[in-house]
Amino acid sequence: MQSTNRDIRWRTASDLAQVLRRDDALATDVGFGLKLADLLQQALAEQVRMERTSAEQAATASRETLARDWPPPRPIASTFST
Repeated sequence: MQSTNRDIRWRTASDLAQVLRRDDALATDVGFGLKLADLLQQALAEQVRMERTSAEQAATASRETLARDWPPPRPIASTFST
């Protein structure tokens, strides 16, 4: 569950869900439950940090794009007569 590899974490969580259904001792182990809750809080905090970073990067990119592209180019008048 602490792997940096997302696929491994998902597989481990899936396996754990299956084990907890059948193992009452593990399912009622308070220490184990608290450790899982701590891991969840850490994962949520990391997700919030990553989302903030992404939002800041997007805002910076948007400001840079506006600064580069504003004012929009004026259309070129046609030199051909109809």
